Amino acid sequence: MLSPEEKERYARQILVPEIGEVGQEILSAKRVLVVGAGGLGTPCTSYLAGAGVGHIGLLDSDEVSLSNLPRQIMYDMNDLGKRKADVLSRKLSAANPLIRIEPITEKLTEENVHSIVRGFDVVASCVDNLETRYILNEACVRAGIPMVEGAVYGFTGLVTVILPGRGPCYECIFPKRPQLEKKPVGVAGPSPGVIGSIQAAETLKLLLGKGQPLAGRLVLIDLLTASFQTIVVAKNPECRVCRNMGR
Repeated sequence: MLSPEEKERYARQILVPEIGEVGQEILSAKRVLVVGAGGLGTPCTSYLAGAGVGHIGLLDSDEVSLSNLPRQIMYDMNDLGKRKADVLSRKLSAANPLIRIEPITEKLTEENVHSIVRGFDVVASCVDNLETRYILNEACVRAGIPMVEGAVYGFTGLVTVILPGRGPCYECIFPKRPQLEKKPVGVAGPSPGVIGSIQAAETLKLLLGKGQPLAGRLVLIDLLTASFQTIVVAKNPECRVCRNMGR
């Protein structure tokens, strides 16, 4: 049962028919891993923490830099040079002490990914590089853990949901290719805020079992034209990652 403090804190959320007190209790018992505490991860994690998700793992090995501040608005000048996962975890814990925020400062690799994702109900992929996306996708598919994928570029972005065995995985949608030279990409400040917020909403839908997750659908957002486009994407029967799932 919800405590009096929880009922007061989440009062407006409990009024949402799809949530209610039962849904709020469900959220308090769930575990979400957010990979990336940058432009996408800060809004995504902030809304999940505000919503009362009981245990949030926050993985990021980077430190706060001056170039982060225009779009990663949970950080300030006092945080420069500090670990993002530690800083954000501390701030979110102060904002909502009723939940647990677990900072994970190690770099995600093929060797440690399986032990890291194990035990979480949903993974939110808020990363900024392809290599990590492919590593995370394969681990989540193997473990049967839903993954909410987001990406941003300039004034545009995309969101999709990977439901292992029930739709295409990330590699179905974006077949793995040889890595190109890594170069920084431009990002307009509000763009990751929009995409990260949608990722948080998709994560809450999965945790609550409500609505229609973006599985098999790719939403493209263009803030320059204020347009949202939904593309239906299919599972690749020859995908090396998920071809044997869901049969």
